[in-house]
Amino acid sequence: MKLLYLVLVILVSLSYVSSQNIEDTILNEPNVASLQTHLRSLANKTHLAGSNGDLDTAIYVYNLFKEYGLQNVHFDNYTTLLQEPSKREFNLIFPEQYNASLYEYEPNMNNQTDMTDLFPTWLGYTGNGTVEGRLVYVNYGRTEDFEVLLAKNVSFNGTICLIRYGKNMRGTKILMAQKYGCIGAVLYSDPADDGYVIGEPYADGPWRSKSSVQRGSIMDIGTCAGNPTPERIKNECNSTHALIPSIPALPISYEDAQPFLLSLRSSNTPVDYTWQGGLSFHYHHGPGATTVKLTVESNLVDKPCWNVVGEIPADEESEEKEKIVGFGNHRDAWTFGALDPSSGTTVMLEVIRVMNILKRDYNWKPKRKIQFYSWDSEEWGLIGSTSYAERNAEHLIENMLVYINIDSAISNPNPSLRVESSGGFIDTIRSDNIIGKIIDPNSNIPLKSLWNKDVGTLGSGSDFAAFVHHLGIPSYNSVFSYLSFSPGVYHSRYDDISVLETYVDPGYKYHRVICQINGLLVYHYSSDVIFPLTYGGYYERLIQYSNILHSTLVSQNIDMDLTDLNDAIENFGDAATSISQEIKSVVHSQDILELNNRLSFTERQFTVPDGLPQRHWFKHVLQAPGLGKGYASVIFPGIDDAIQSGDMKQAEEQLKIITERILAASNFLRGSEQIYPLSNTTIIVVAVVGAFFLIFLVGVVLYFRWAKKASKDEEAIGLMKKEVAT
Repeated sequence: MKLLYLVLVILVSLSYVSSQNIEDTILNEPNVASLQTHLRSLANKTHLAGSNGDLDTAIYVYNLFKEYGLQNVHFDNYTTLLQEPSKREFNLIFPEQYNASLYEYEPNMNNQTDMTDLFPTWLGYTGNGTVEGRLVYVNYGRTEDFEVLLAKNVSFNGTICLIRYGKNMRGTKILMAQKYGCIGAVLYSDPADDGYVIGEPYADGPWRSKSSVQRGSIMDIGTCAGNPTPERIKNECNSTHALIPSIPALPISYEDAQPFLLSLRSSNTPVDYTWQGGLSFHYHHGPGATTVKLTVESNLVDKPCWNVVGEIPADEESEEKEKIVGFGNHRDAWTFGALDPSSGTTVMLEVIRVMNILKRDYNWKPKRKIQFYSWDSEEWGLIGSTSYAERNAEHLIENMLVYINIDSAISNPNPSLRVESSGGFIDTIRSDNIIGKIIDPNSNIPLKSLWNKDVGTLGSGSDFAAFVHHLGIPSYNSVFSYLSFSPGVYHSRYDDISVLETYVDPGYKYHRVICQINGLLVYHYSSDVIFPLTYGGYYERLIQYSNILHSTLVSQNIDMDLTDLNDAIENFGDAATSISQEIKSVVHSQDILELNNRLSFTERQFTVPDGLPQRHWFKHVLQAPGLGKGYASVIFPGIDDAIQSGDMKQAEEQLKIITERILAASNFLRGSEQIYPLSNTTIIVVAVVGAFFLIFLVGVVLYFRWAKKASKDEEAIGLMKKEVAT
């Protein structure tokens, strides 16, 4: 007995040493030279989705996937609808004349970047047309901004709106302008939001310069993500809200915006300080006499695009070898994309390289397979990841346990860690197993002591959307950024290698840190015996959600009884406590397998197959990007959508559904609920098929009974005949 105990102690010790060695390798191996090589190879030319440069980067990633030991490496090819510009003009025609240049003329910092195929300043999926009308400045283009002007008796019918970037998504701004009656819209980047008011502009710093323009898609990915063909919009999105604006729209620089804003001063409609930007004169909203003309012409074309997929297979002896831990990043960019997204692609490639070292030096084999994804056409509407998720939905729902996403690894100098995830990640990411092992490279103190421990709710804007919102797969996303600012060079030709290496992350120090964090996450989620999704933090999040909902209802004087919801949340808290105790006591492998199943698939219980009433593609009832809010998340989106549209009956129905799904999640954690909730249609189909099968089965049984009886009867008759003959 003592000998057996000694052997067990030795085996446990060896396991700990092996795990410690692996974690040390993940922390120590990320290499600056390797990171720099990847970044410079990816961002040395433009690589718009569907372009030659995009294909070159796909081939580069494919070759590295194979070189770094991934298996089943392949291109996941698809065709998608993209847009090719043919004409764009924005002119001030009265009382002064000015033609916007629509061109980023300031040179890049060095000659590392090839300007071939540089995409013009453009808004993807803009409507076509030539429109002429009075100009009106509408601040950030939010509902409250339009309502401020409506309260001043401003009519938007026949006007062209000038809107600054920030606070919400560009597509939401254009759709809002269209909703309020504008016949065209122009977006510009104000220096107060990402220019010289924040810091030194390019090339003296990383913030937006005077000719810099933010490109981008104006598809409303808060309504539905993916390929925007009319057939797919009808069949998959099935939304009561518009997905793509029909009015013409363009982006311009603040240098181009200045003459238009100055012209509005003649309208004598000064704005208050909340609408004032960073240019050196007082803004006026208009409309006055200022008249402008906007021309946009383009063609929609089907173009080939290329996801790249590879995997690290699980140990053949593992009972969870078919389960998947996903790690993905998009590869396409509007221009050179050094920060967005090549910093993230670089990190993913380096994590794969380090994982290959683990296999080589420690004969490491994960318990669950790890799949790596290099997504295409993300910038146009999360198209590559959404296409893959929809085509493989059944397999992913059954097998993918978590999806880890990285977009830009770092966006600004002097960054802090920003994390967004599903609730099951909260306890793990805060634990000493992940952040507790990381040292901040600037201060040389533990990152855990600098991080505010805030884990945000996932909205939209990157490739986690299809996995968490559409399929119900627990997802995670992180970035190093400065406060809430987007990069000053975001989606411009100045998002280049030099700005990253000179100002944003000299020495690739934070690239190494994000490698360490994501490497540890991938390792633990693929290799821990007990799957590290926990639900204590999720319970605390649900309490916060209920409190937020209560405050919203009070502020809008809405009477809604949250008693059942709060009881369901407490039930979930009890289930979370119960499974935490179970984790501490579980021993047998079959018990662990069953436990892991519950830990992994509880998130599915928060989805409804028929989706949210006003946007069916979104199936998660706890969070979604907010309608009219762009990337930002809202909690209990079915209720939020209903309140926005004034449908309180629908809000009450959604409250009931949310309560039911939280109770279902509680029961599933305890081991007594299906993995994926069934829609009414599915239940009817299953019932009908089951009934027919039962009838068939009864028929078969009766037939064989009859046949057996008939056989016996024939045998008896034969004996009787024989007897008679005798």
